[in-house]
Amino acid sequence: MKTYLNDYGTVLKVDMGVDISAATAYEFNIKKPSGETTTWTPEIYGTNYLQYQILEDDLDETGTWLVQPAISVGDFVGLGETASFIVYAAWK
Repeated sequence: MKTYLNDYGTVLKVDMGVDISAATAYEFNIKKPSGETTTWTPEIYGTNYLQYQILEDDLDETGTWLVQPAISVGDFVGLGETASFIVYAAWK
């Protein structure tokens, strides 16, 4: 399923690969195709996932978007692996 410009309601889910249920802070660092950066506030889903429901006006550019989780769990404070997804223009 493709994601299109100005879509909303889609859930972005990132597998952190470890149990994050005890995390005290977490966010998604977002890099838009233009290079502009922002943050989205996900929630913990299950024990290993962070998920964020895309809001209206979040997906305002076409191209490849980068997502890098930042998290604090126990003694670890740092970044997770970068993931990407593509936002398409209509009719693509």
